[in-house]
Amino acid sequence: MKKKLLTIILAITLCMSLAIPALAATEKSYYIFVYYKVADDEESNAATFANELIATTSDEDELTRTVAAFVFKKPDGSTFEYEDVSYFPGFPAFSMKIPSPEMGVYALISLPLPAGYELVHPSDPASFEITEEEYSSDFYHFPIWVWIKKAEGSTPAPVDEETPADMPSTWAAELVNAAIAADLVPQTLRTKYTQPTTRAEFAALAVTLYENVTGKEIATTRSLPFTDTTDINAIKAAAIGVTTGTGDGTTFSPDLALTREQAATMLSRLAEALEKPLPDETATFADVASVSTWAVEAVGQMQTTGVMGGVGENKFAPKEAYTREQSIMTIMRLYEIVS
Repeated sequence: MKKKLLTIILAITLCMSLAIPALAATEKSYYIFVYYKVADDEESNAATFANELIATTSDEDELTRTVAAFVFKKPDGSTFEYEDVSYFPGFPAFSMKIPSPEMGVYALISLPLPAGYELVHPSDPASFEITEEEYSSDFYHFPIWVWIKKAEGSTPAPVDEETPADMPSTWAAELVNAAIAADLVPQTLRTKYTQPTTRAEFAALAVTLYENVTGKEIATTRSLPFTDTTDINAIKAAAIGVTTGTGDGTTFSPDLALTREQAATMLSRLAEALEKPLPDETATFADVASVSTWAVEAVGQMQTTGVMGGVGENKFAPKEAYTREQSIMTIMRLYEIVS
């Protein structure tokens, strides 16, 4: 079944300072994340939509053709290749690695839509500015939000009834249920287990584990460590050194999807905060070279302790999003080590 393509223009303004030559000395990774959002339906199940998005996908080749529908143009009008495309099961989002961006306007000119849906936004070009400070990270995330709605008279694809939205996947159920029984999972995170965890949600899990193990609440100061959030769990996580923020450290990016290497780093710091540092070992994943320098040590610790594993084929997939059930499982494994 052919995927419906709609041609849109979405401008991405990439502004860089005169410090551009310095960037060449440090290898960076740049990823575009395309998030689909169903308009006028706040209660819509992301897993339902995701099922519809790839309803006719029967094999990896078909999924490859689906994501190949994304077409990006550089400022000079030429298209560029992207790689490491990932689809997040149970959540309507794709990520793809792009070449080091240059100053100018980038355009998304086509994207796949599932049968029975139509585009709502963007109807006009949208742009955002990337500052020099944001380029200080080894990994940068370009978010693109695509709002869609069900077309009139459409019949959505059937939903997989085997794993309801409020139930973890079969392979995750034992550890997720154990974590809930140990009171390690905030009530708000006991649902939609297959969707990506946000940075704020993972901070809540980390803080809950810390306060559960120590039996005391984390003390905070009146000053706010971040300029983009007042979330109490982000503040507490910063107070015990579990997070140092994003970019230049003044922001936390609470709503961004947590990546696997970010999860590894926060889990490692959490063990240190509990005075139970994890043993240092060199990671042996086949894709260890793609792990950001600041996360290499933590990924090795996750592998040797079994707190986190790979995603198959001896790969860690450091830039992929980390789901709620995966986050809860690793919190439970760390709890068993430090408690």
